[in-house]
Amino acid sequence: MSILKMRDDAGFPERIRALRNAVKMKQGQLSRALSVAQSLISACESGKKDASVDLCIRLATFAAQRDLLKDASWFLVRGGLDVRSVLRISEELLRELGAPITVGEIVRVPSAIPISKRRTGARAPGHLSFPSAMVPNPLSTSYVRVADDFMQPLFKRGDVLLIDSSATDLWALSGSWVAMDRHTRTLYRHDSEVRGLDPGIVQQYAQIGRDARSRLGLFAGYLRERKELGVRSLIVERPSLFGALAADVVAIEIPAGPAQKRRPPRRIELPEIAPLGRVIAWISGPEKLPDKPKRK
Repeated sequence: MSILKMRDDAGFPERIRALRNAVKMKQGQLSRALSVAQSLISACESGKKDASVDLCIRLATFAAQRDLLKDASWFLVRGGLDVRSVLRISEELLRELGAPITVGEIVRVPSAIPISKRRTGARAPGHLSFPSAMVPNPLSTSYVRVADDFMQPLFKRGDVLLIDSSATDLWALSGSWVAMDRHTRTLYRHDSEVRGLDPGIVQQYAQIGRDARSRLGLFAGYLRERKELGVRSLIVERPSLFGALAADVVAIEIPAGPAQKRRPPRRIELPEIAPLGRVIAWISGPEKLPDKPKRK
């Protein structure tokens, strides 16, 4: 029986008696383990006394310490606790500790909410279930659904992208498939002060001041480095319906000046674009990521 769908099929007397039999304890032994009176255990098993919140928590803790997790969850629910809230707290603690997560055959994955969607007040869709083999780390995995045919032929409307949302360092992701969110119209050249750049640098690097009619929302593709006229940049490439490669510049590298040769180059991610993460799988097309797109 699923822990999250557990019902009160057996009453409290039957549950506490079954737990005691599972650990092969007499009433006196169980009462000592729970630090309660034996008369309380006897009254609960006979149905003369109902469960208190305190006793339910003690029983849940006792069961969990013996890996009787379904019993522990049942007593938590009977005590009035929300198991899903406990799971969320547990996931956060495990994330802080860096502990590995053991998953079952099916993993429920939440939806990512890009900035462009949050500004419209859109609500997050519900969780979707995926095979655990597709979700290496459930705590950092989310999904997005493609809403239109803008990215055809690679992705089409209705496709679902699974994303590792912990991987957002673009320069470290070079050579990977990524999902991005353009949440703001591309800034004009005269908006360079928003980026803290010198106007002379803005005049030099054409990638900074592109057309302000860029499409908002999700886009995805293969992230790679490109060097043109001595300028290194990161671009997201994907095939287009016209047979060529569509490319979006998402970051640039500005080398130090002649008088600052010892300083490392300055890397700037375009502020109107937010990385959602590395694409680890997608549904509705190929079962695995295709090869690196070939340049024509």
